[in-house]
Amino acid sequence: MIKYTSLLLLLLTFSFLSCEKLNKLTQFDIDYDSNFTIPSSTGINLPANIITPDFSSNSESKFPVKDTRKDLIKSIIVKGLTFIIQSPSNGNFNFLKPVRIFNKVDGLDEILVAYKENMSKSNSITLDLSCYDLQEYIKKNEFDIRVETITDEILSPDHGVTMHSEYFVDTQIDQINSQDLIFTK
Repeated sequence: MIKYTSLLLLLLTFSFLSCEKLNKLTQFDIDYDSNFTIPSSTGINLPANIITPDFSSNSESKFPVKDTRKDLIKSIIVKGLTFIIQSPSNGNFNFLKPVRIFNKVDGLDEILVAYKENMSKSNSITLDLSCYDLQEYIKKNEFDIRVETITDEILSPDHGVTMHSEYFVDTQIDQINSQDLIFTK
């Protein structure tokens, strides 16, 4: 009986280690940074859309570095999205009411990626995240980001903002080099 229990524990341990090794081969993060300007206010309590530059997804170059391809992607989920005020040096986000971030690509509906309802007097904010699968947006060569917000005070001067976003990518296995599956201590 002890032999069978030991064998079962050994098999379960090997199985667990195998799954962890496979996950390391098929899961990774990709980051995107963009700078945009929140212009001086033209009105208070009015909805405003902030124009951000087009994002180049660089998926054609980012995926091969991780030994995968677009057609092997199972899901891409936003893992983090942060705004940081670069200028003015004393700037903070208390002039904003809610903020919503949308992804858009040709041929697909716009999708909510992140949002924040209550702002702080900080120069950085971490947004709350949607749980949508964004693979069809990130797999495109370019995607647009639309920032929707309402200001609750007159803003002067323009505010320069850096947006940092991080996405978790889960892929399926196509062909694995047998050397990748060798388990080491």
